[in-house]
Amino acid sequence: MMGFLNLVTSKLIKQATFSKYEKRVIDEVALHLPDEAQKRLSNQINQINKIQRFSDGKEVNLYPIRYGRPAFDESLSFPDKRSGALLASVKLVHPAKTSKLKAEVWLASGHIFSIVFDKSPQKFFTDLDLNAMDAEIVDVRVWFNPMQPWHTSEPLEDTKTLSGWLSVLNQHERIKDTQRPLSEESRNVLIETIDSQLPADYLDAIKQTEGFTVDNCRVFGISEIRKVTLPAQDYYIIAEVERKAGFVLTVGERSSELSWLEYEDDRPQPQPRKLGCSLSEYLIEQCGPGTNKGE
Repeated sequence: MMGFLNLVTSKLIKQATFSKYEKRVIDEVALHLPDEAQKRLSNQINQINKIQRFSDGKEVNLYPIRYGRPAFDESLSFPDKRSGALLASVKLVHPAKTSKLKAEVWLASGHIFSIVFDKSPQKFFTDLDLNAMDAEIVDVRVWFNPMQPWHTSEPLEDTKTLSGWLSVLNQHERIKDTQRPLSEESRNVLIETIDSQLPADYLDAIKQTEGFTVDNCRVFGISEIRKVTLPAQDYYIIAEVERKAGFVLTVGERSSELSWLEYEDDRPQPQPRKLGCSLSEYLIEQCGPGTNKGE
C-alpha cells in the first residue's frame, strides 16, 4: 500500500527529508483520520521544507519556510486551532526486540508541528540502519478530530463559585483571568493524554476553571498543558511564572510531585529541582493573603 507521505514525495524529498520511522508515524496517524483531515494533513506536509531535530531526535519540529521565515498557510489549517494539541499517540516496536518507542504527533494553531518521542530514536534503534529499517506500528490512538473547532475560552464571570484553595485566593482578590471549566467529558479525554499523575489540587482546580492567573503566575487549564523535551527527561508544564520558570511534572512517573524548571532565553534548562510543596501551597504562601509578590 502506498504510504501517506509517498503521495507527496516528489516535492517533499527535495525540500525536507523524513526518516523512515518518522514517515511511518505520520502515515499511520493519517490512516486513522477522517478523509478531509487526511487531505489537509497531506497539503500541510507538502509545504514542509525544514525539519529541526533536538535532543538526539526526540523532538522533531516541522516548518514551511518562505523567505527565511515560518509561513503556515491559514487556508490549510485545521478548524481546531489550539496553540498546542496532542493529535495522536503511536507506539513502535523494535524489529529485533520487544521494547517499544512512543511517539506523539502535535498540532500548533491548526497545523502539524512536531513529533515527540519518549526516547531518542537513534539510541532506541542503535543497532539498525535508520534509513532501511521498517519499524512495526503496534498501537495508534487519535485523541480528537481536528476538523471540529475547539471551544473558545470564556471568562468565568462569577468567581464566588470557586471553592477550596481557589476560594482562599479569591477572597483576597489574588486570582484573575479565570476561564469557564471544560465539560467533564472533554476534561477526562484530555486527562487521559497525560502520561503522569496530575496533582490532586490541580485536578480540583480544573473542575472549577480552565486556567487562571495569580499575580505573576499563570496556572494552565488541562487543554493548555505543554510538554517540553529535554535530553535526559520530558516534562509537562502545568503552570508558569512570567515565562521565567515552570511548575513541571515528570513524564511517565506516577508521582504527582512537582519540580521547578528554570528558563534561559525562553528555553527550559536541563536540571529542574523538586519544588518541595504542592502548587496550592506555593501560591497561597507566595502570592496569597498578606503578600504583595508580583504587584
